Amino acid sequence: QGERVTWFSTERTDSTTGEAFPELDPKHFSWNSPRGWCPTCRGFGQVFEWMTTEDEKMVDHLDECADGEMCPDCRGSRLNLVSRSVKLPLKELSAPKKRKGQSNSASLPELLTLTPSELIDTLSLIKTTPRTQIILQELLPEIEERMRFMNRVGLGYLSLDRATATLSGGEAQRIRLAAQLGSNLSGVLYVLDEPSIGLHARDNAKLLDSMDKLRTRGNTLVIVEHNEATMRRANKIIDLGPGAGIHGGEIVASGTISQIKKSKKSITGKYLREKMLHPLRCQYRALPEPWSSRKRKTKDQWIALEGAALRNLKGFDIQIPKQRLSIVCGVSGAGKSTLIRDLLKPLVEASVFHKDPKLSSKSKNSPFFLDHSSFRSLSNAEDIRKVIEFDQSPIGKTPRSTPATYIGAFDIIRNIFSLLPEAKVRG
Repeated sequence: QGERVTWFSTERTDSTTGEAFPELDPKHFSWNSPRGWCPTCRGFGQVFEWMTTEDEKMVDHLDECADGEMCPDCRGSRLNLVSRSVKLPLKELSAPKKRKGQSNSASLPELLTLTPSELIDTLSLIKTTPRTQIILQELLPEIEERMRFMNRVGLGYLSLDRATATLSGGEAQRIRLAAQLGSNLSGVLYVLDEPSIGLHARDNAKLLDSMDKLRTRGNTLVIVEHNEATMRRANKIIDLGPGAGIHGGEIVASGTISQIKKSKKSITGKYLREKMLHPLRCQYRALPEPWSSRKRKTKDQWIALEGAALRNLKGFDIQIPKQRLSIVCGVSGAGKSTLIRDLLKPLVEASVFHKDPKLSSKSKNSPFFLDHSSFRSLSNAEDIRKVIEFDQSPIGKTPRSTPATYIGAFDIIRNIFSLLPEAKVRG
């Protein structure tokens, strides 16, 4: 009468085709393992040029490669077909409570597209049996606590599949702390080396609140810090000094913050008591005449980026003055690095290379790895002579490398020495 019969099997072999599937273990859900990774992209989620060659050593230099293209098979999920097909059964929700696109099951790649709060809500819907309940009661509290920690330190907006390379320094720092501190342990000694580095004051306050909770839970925290807000939260401060290097190594002061502030030997105490003075040594140079798309003179003095909309950038326009020192500031994760390193830098490089006074998103000169929706246009950057990026990576591979080596100044110095009479006599 039109009814359809579907056959299922409890075995890992299809009786019709004879196709067999492996017994699942944790490695099938890791893109770092050959058992779990997508064979096309080998767990990277992107296909790079070196994958089509025999030179496996290129894997070690992946950071130096240009951005790859999204893997056509796994679509960036990094797992193979079998691993992507394993799903957790979920309880059915009524329409008002159901999130857009939410189904009654979830695979690992689908779970990783969620934010911490969304993941906690989804995991609470897992259908359990007496056997799985025993397993989940050990695992779920650990996962949920780490997700809540991410919320507490202001990372609730990140999806769990966000690539590490796209995170800001402050976001990456807090992610590492979430992995270490986001657990329900007690009676543990945590030793932290400058956890406030790269954090905005607002984010640091959230981190300190989380540390207070760790302490309240019965843990001990020993922190190496210079941050004033962290020192003011400490039960005890140990001030080492009095100077640096061979002039240090002694305990200058020890005690509560009020005791440190009263110490006459402690420079730290002095600056906790008194505000530092910052004398104004020079005047700021005035900006050029305000930018206007109608005035040629002002256009020559500004770089104009229109429709910046990469990742969490909201499609704004920005003008940067030429021959000036400009600073981009904002809280961790606001989009500073995305704007400057991932969008402006490659656009200016393309404009300089092609001598293109106005680079549009649909132009053939636009960087191939930037989506058309990432920006609308870049103007007036073609006369920039060179783009140089300085980041936190070491200047060179040897301790003898200096900024003079890096910028090529020593090449000029060596050339001058080679022209001296004594150098010519010695050949």
